[in-house]
Amino acid sequence: MISFDGIQLGSLMFPWVLLILFSAILFISILINVLGHHYKWTDTQVKISKDSVWTSIIIGAVAARVIFVMFYWEIYIENPLDILKIQDKGFSLWSGLFFGGLSYIILNRSLRTKMKIILVGVFLFWVAIGVTIKTQYKVESFYPDLSFQILPTDHSENKNEGYFTDFLGQPTVVNLLASWCPPCHREMPILFQAQKAHPNIHFVMLNQGEDITTVQNYLQKHSFNFKNVRLDVNGEMPKQSNSFGLPTTLFYDEKGKLVDRHMGELSAAKLQEYLIKMTAE
Repeated sequence: MISFDGIQLGSLMFPWVLLILFSAILFISILINVLGHHYKWTDTQVKISKDSVWTSIIIGAVAARVIFVMFYWEIYIENPLDILKIQDKGFSLWSGLFFGGLSYIILNRSLRTKMKIILVGVFLFWVAIGVTIKTQYKVESFYPDLSFQILPTDHSENKNEGYFTDFLGQPTVVNLLASWCPPCHREMPILFQAQKAHPNIHFVMLNQGEDITTVQNYLQKHSFNFKNVRLDVNGEMPKQSNSFGLPTTLFYDEKGKLVDRHMGELSAAKLQEYLIKMTAE
């Protein structure tokens, strides 16, 4: 199945970013062979040109990470080791493309400027095509018409069942989690702190497939006093939102429109980026 997040084949999910990147590398490698043959490049020039594609991607990725960290330095300085946790997907895309392209031009000094510009331009054009294709699968989505059991907390109203429409009027972060999920547990303190720092945003912890006793014991054990905890015993939300795997975090605006999603573990900096984007729209 093809979705905004990627292409799913059985239990495997291939994110768009990897599909776009590796298809671009393959296309550029073929193009280098064609240009090398047509313009009679030396074997050394062809090899350097191919090898520098990978080198430039690494440089671009490092630059993208560094720029992102600089943007959110006040958050990373509190936990410097989080800088190495690139699984949070905290990268500055345009910075990465700029420095990656620049490094490719520098590494291929022996090629004519025209050839270098063509190769970098084609790579960027291919990436743009990939992003455009991905965008075509972005379907406008709103709160699903589902009800969930409410876990009694110090902040919850005296009722057993609630709907997402209860949160209309304020931006809402919905986190799909389970107590047995290690990355879910690691991001809990981040979400808990965010709830305290952003009283104008609803944070909904939507547990997947566990009973009320298990969830209560887990939250009490770790002193996570979330205001809104819901139980999705039958796993309806992942089906309705096309979410694959835990944890998954969904970001809705005040009208209940889905504005973004994050698959995998969140860092404080990446969460902050999503919150800024969510409240700005």
